Amino acid sequence: MEEIKRINSDKVVKPVEDPLQFDGYTLDEIRHQRALIAVRKEFSKAKLFEQLEVLRERNPFAPDGSIKAAGRLGSIPVKIIRGLNYTDYILMGVSAFGAARKVFSFFKKKKK
Repeated sequence: MEEIKRINSDKVVKPVEDPLQFDGYTLDEIRHQRALIAVRKEFSKAKLFEQLEVLRERNPFAPDGSIKAAGRLGSIPVKIIRGLNYTDYILMGVSAFGAARKVFSFFKKKKK
């Protein structure tokens, strides 16, 4: 990378000091700028994909239940589901049914 900077440092387009004396860019300068922008774009894209992959690896809510970065501890929802037995599911269902019944009775019309 340092070699590229050293070789092409003389070809970098400099800002125009006097607009009246500016005759335009040469085709070589335009091609160089387009190539430089394309290289920067590719580096930015690669950096973005690398950061996205890091986020995917550290996601605690991953559907496969694995966290690669944290030593394969498993995802939080999978741990909760695996840690419950049938009694816990029954108690959660009864609790949810009771709460739903209270909410529906609040909206139910009262008989006279």
